[in-house]
Amino acid sequence: MNNHQVDSAIYYFNAGLQFIKTHKGKQNKLFYYQNLQVAHALKGDYERAYFTLDSAYQDYKNSTKSIENERINEINTRYETEKKDQAIKLLKTTNAFNHKIMVQQRWIFVILFALIFSIAFFIYYRNKQKLLKNINQRIVAENRQLILEQKTRQNQLNPHFIYNAIANLQGLISSEQKAKANQYLILLSRQIRDILELNREEYISLDQEIKSLKNYILLQQMRYQDVFDFEIESGNLDVDDVMIPPMLIQPFVENAIEHAFKNLNYRGQLQILFNQEADQLHIVISDNGWGMQSYQKNNAHKTSLSQVITKERLELLFNDPHQKARIEIKPNYREDKSGYRVELYIPLVLYFN
Repeated sequence: MNNHQVDSAIYYFNAGLQFIKTHKGKQNKLFYYQNLQVAHALKGDYERAYFTLDSAYQDYKNSTKSIENERINEINTRYETEKKDQAIKLLKTTNAFNHKIMVQQRWIFVILFALIFSIAFFIYYRNKQKLLKNINQRIVAENRQLILEQKTRQNQLNPHFIYNAIANLQGLISSEQKAKANQYLILLSRQIRDILELNREEYISLDQEIKSLKNYILLQQMRYQDVFDFEIESGNLDVDDVMIPPMLIQPFVENAIEHAFKNLNYRGQLQILFNQEADQLHIVISDNGWGMQSYQKNNAHKTSLSQVITKERLELLFNDPHQKARIEIKPNYREDKSGYRVELYIPLVLYFN
């Protein structure tokens, strides 16, 4: 370039840069870029001179970035090494500390074992006494339940009902109403079977209870011809999944049929409703009969006995404080002071529970 051979100078400067790039040499590239810039400027090619300086700048920037990355990697390596050394030191300290703790724990374990053994022996002795007491209470409760179940069966399968049913059947046979007598006999046999079989279960499905009620009411309708109509509504309840104590409703239905509709000058209506209110099953038995006057005049003792037995059954079945059951009696609830309404609230029990 000093001899003004600019083209040759440009060629050899480019060849030097190419050599450094190919062999990844550590020579100073800035020397070549600067001289290339001067050579292009001497030729008057200022555009190439500008791009040559830009290439020098980019190369310098890349070199600086590479050096920074190397330094960062070096710092990271040093940090990881120091971190491992600290972890090893901490592990040794922790092991020594754990060893001391283990020694202390052994003594604590021995002391605790002796204390726990003493407490366990005391709890065992006390629980054994409680268990014996609970067994005794359970036996008393079971005896009470058996007596109550016996009273319930006696109340449902009473001699008066059987006598009237047989007398009515004899009347149908005597009047040669064979088809009606046969139907009456089928209903009566189903009713007796339900009383004997369903009462053995603690719970039956609502569907079974409704079928048993329908059978009983149809039997009474045949006995008291053209005296009353009835309806049973279960709303949106799944009658197969909802469970209910057996024969819980029949005593109240019997009272309505036997007393509420007696000597009425209009047609009686018996309504039985089942619906869900929160977590309870709400049962309503209502009629449009004489109301409290008829119940007191005809058979107040039987009405009271049905209520007492039902209350005792609910107390035995739902003795958990969180499971409340109750009976509400509303005599003369209609505007004309007639009718009798019984409402039962029991916990909603489902089959899959």
